[in-house]
Amino acid sequence: MKINFKKILNELSYRVSTGIPDLTNEQHLMKLWDILKEHNWNIDARVELLRNLEEERVKRLPGTTWQTKSGWAGKRPNGDSQYGLQSQDVAQAYVDGKQVDKTTDPKNIKKKEKPESTFTTKELKEIDTLKQKTYTEEIIYSDKDFDKKNKQNETPIKINFDDEVFKKLPKKYVKLLERVLNTGIRKFNPEAISKKGKGDFEPYGNALEKKKKGDFSNTPLDFTYFGIPKDEAGQGATAAQMGEIMTMMFSTLKPKDLLGVEDEKSGKFKAGVAGQIISHLRSLEARGIQTAIDKSWVEAAIANRNAIFGHLRSEFGNGYEVIANSWDNKKEVESLGLDYEDKQGSTDMFMKVKDKDGKVHLMEVSLKKTFGANLYNGGVGDVIKGIETVIDLPDFTKQQSKRLDDMSKKYQKGFRELYGNSEKNPLNTEEGQRAIANVAARMANDKRDVTTKNINDMEEMFSRIYEDLQSNPDLVIDRDYIGNITQQGSKTKSGFTTNRRDVQKSLLMINEVFGELNPKSDVNNDIKEHRNETSKFEKQVIDELNDNPEFKQSALDKCKEKLPLQDILEGKEVMAVGNTIISKKTLERALGTSDWESVKESLVVETDPSPRLVYKGKVDGQDRTFSFGDVVVREDGKGYSSSMKFEIKFNKDLKDFTSSASEDVIGRQRNVFDPTIGS
Repeated sequence: MKINFKKILNELSYRVSTGIPDLTNEQHLMKLWDILKEHNWNIDARVELLRNLEEERVKRLPGTTWQTKSGWAGKRPNGDSQYGLQSQDVAQAYVDGKQVDKTTDPKNIKKKEKPESTFTTKELKEIDTLKQKTYTEEIIYSDKDFDKKNKQNETPIKINFDDEVFKKLPKKYVKLLERVLNTGIRKFNPEAISKKGKGDFEPYGNALEKKKKGDFSNTPLDFTYFGIPKDEAGQGATAAQMGEIMTMMFSTLKPKDLLGVEDEKSGKFKAGVAGQIISHLRSLEARGIQTAIDKSWVEAAIANRNAIFGHLRSEFGNGYEVIANSWDNKKEVESLGLDYEDKQGSTDMFMKVKDKDGKVHLMEVSLKKTFGANLYNGGVGDVIKGIETVIDLPDFTKQQSKRLDDMSKKYQKGFRELYGNSEKNPLNTEEGQRAIANVAARMANDKRDVTTKNINDMEEMFSRIYEDLQSNPDLVIDRDYIGNITQQGSKTKSGFTTNRRDVQKSLLMINEVFGELNPKSDVNNDIKEHRNETSKFEKQVIDELNDNPEFKQSALDKCKEKLPLQDILEGKEVMAVGNTIISKKTLERALGTSDWESVKESLVVETDPSPRLVYKGKVDGQDRTFSFGDVVVREDGKGYSSSMKFEIKFNKDLKDFTSSASEDVIGRQRNVFDPTIGS
């Protein structure tokens, strides 16, 4: 096969945002993978090229060692390199500045002492974890029963794992991962009406079919659908929970089992579990099908796993053994030998590890996919509780409800003419479907799953409004109507609801779609003013944070209370964010101290130019100031919920300092194509 590399690189330059391909950038490598596939490169050839590119990138890093055909090589921090060394220990000695060369005998190299561990070891009961019931029991639903339940949503191709590969975790998670990957959620329809015109993802099978309130077990957007008991299902969306579980699973695997290995006889690359999953997802993607998890969650789990193993090496050196892992589940944690009440508050996964001296440790890990995740999630009401402030949440709630009621009353005639006319009803026209899609996406901030749910909700709502208007042409479409048995009230036992969030969301949708289809109507100005009032209130909260010392102190106290900083600094927990580890050692490098009281006193809230949590301390005798997190105030459901969120997001400064400290402690973690990572 003739290979036109120039054409491939030109194509890559069009697809990367900078216009300049960077073959050390993982996102660029992922795009290159797709281009190679389009050029009919088989998977072995693609993997080999990417591994070679990665090997070249890693080789150039100062402070690293690598193996070549002539032996081992190393690069010192000053950039000097030496090749042809007899072992990795000799290469590492060279990197460390020792006088070694090609003739140096590995036996003459003094092994590094085991690093000092910063673990705060908790007392564990002596339990043979892997023989406990929670580790051996099968998942709920037999394969036959699940296949029957999942018939409409099963993918056309299936993935299956070798149970023997996964031996150090609860058995049910292997089957859970298979089921999630073999269940479609969305499928691309080129004829669907979307915000951008034609072509969009639609529900696959009955995956997103609307359910009765409380009946979550029949939708694959919820964990219990796949066979996890409700009391063990945890909180959050399936994708995020599976991200945690994949990290927990991957952290039990040897590199060859996770990332693959080259067959010595054939020279071909045999894919590991990660390769199987990504190949499966790409095959589905080629058919326009999406599951609850995508490639980004798989790659994040591998990155988290790499950071965790780097941390274990920094704590115990080589020769440690992973005994068993668990998710944050009471039965599983207690099967590790720990009383559940003794766990740390933000732990997502647990690792039972034995060091080379035979001592057993328990590592608790908080997981974040990327530095885009939140450090803290709370509400404005929680922060202002008990302090004097000009912020009046009850009045904001009251005025929001009044504006929605006034709008709905003002445009009743237009509502009846639009939603009661079979020819004009948005369900029956392409323009109307586009209006529904626009409103759904806008109210969901373009989040796909929420957009799909909004579309389903509006289609059902407008269908019922049409039916009710046929029997009652003078129907008043207001708060009471939305709460009754034919609308939101249908989800309740009583047949009526006053739930503000649900009712007001429906009212806003009715006004928004009416405005989309009547661009000259005053309703559009009313909606704009309605949303502006929310923005004004959000700004008022920020201004008050700047002016009110009590509010500022309360915000700081809440942040300190929720952030796991103290647990990390005391060695009780670590946090993996992508391929960065935030541990006692890395925080001490970033903050200049591991003393929690000192760190606590050095955290302040600043509001100029924007509200931030700031660290002001000293590192090596020098002042160090950097932004820890950005404070965000927003209505959770703008224009209808009255629920004001108070969030803290990772600031870039924190990312830069902790990433740099993490590299110092555990080394730069290589990307998902490197099969040499881990124990």
